[in-house]
Amino acid sequence: MAAADFYWRGNGAGIKSAWADGRNWVNAAGAPYPQARYPGSSAGDHDGVYFDAALSTGAASMAGYDASALVYIATFAVGPLYDGTVGDATTPVTLPVSVTTVRIVSTRSPGVYLSTNGAGAVLYMHDAALLSLKGRWSTAYLFRGLCSVAAEAGGALNNLYIGYVSNVLGDVRLTIAAGVSMPAPGAYFQVMGGTTTCAAQMDFMSINAGQWTQTGDITALWMHGACKYIWADGSLDTANVFAGLFDASGYSTPRVYVGIDVYPAGTVNLNNGLGNITGSTLTNYGGTIYTTPGA
Repeated sequence: MAAADFYWRGNGAGIKSAWADGRNWVNAAGAPYPQARYPGSSAGDHDGVYFDAALSTGAASMAGYDASALVYIATFAVGPLYDGTVGDATTPVTLPVSVTTVRIVSTRSPGVYLSTNGAGAVLYMHDAALLSLKGRWSTAYLFRGLCSVAAEAGGALNNLYIGYVSNVLGDVRLTIAAGVSMPAPGAYFQVMGGTTTCAAQMDFMSINAGQWTQTGDITALWMHGACKYIWADGSLDTANVFAGLFDASGYSTPRVYVGIDVYPAGTVNLNNGLGNITGSTLTNYGGTIYTTPGA
């Protein structure tokens, strides 16, 4: 069979929430598929999977499903009209390694829950009321919406880009759990907006805009532009604050850094009132530094 496009309707004669029942899917002409023909069921195909329409009366949302063994799916997309969920917090829809493109524009969906181990899986979050991710993703582009990344064995964000549409801080709200493998040095990692809280260990990050709160250890930090980096917990090896605000003042946790360099457009605030933020070198090349008086 040739590759096919599948559009979710969730109103088949069997279990209406089931991925593996072609009667819940229609083709581009609106005709349901046979029961045994569902996304990924035909070897050699590279099917497209689409949630493109609101659920009709009596139809069901897509239940969680492990499609990882179905290696013949190329595209997975959730559009702005779909008003059901995709999977749930306990059982996400697990996509196969063959998936190359995932697009989420789901302002009406209460939640899209996805996992994959796709070495080439590229995610585009254009809009999302809630997007929950697990597993390994090659690249994630986040432009607007609420996104959480949960820890899972082998889970990783290999490349990450955070931007915005109209609101630098408010368009993207991202939470990254401890245990998620984050981009290593040399990977594509650009923070250009959003408000992020990260508990995962970081080898390297560069931030140009937006706000990032870090509670996990970090090896190297580079700051440029009108950004804010909040150091809430964890260790820090080196930070180059070329611009923006590096702020450790709002937390009482003891923290240790190796070296922080501050440049003319940068500000570092280590004054949490307790004097328990310590390090080896704090070098000022013309920026602004605040430390706890008497420390």
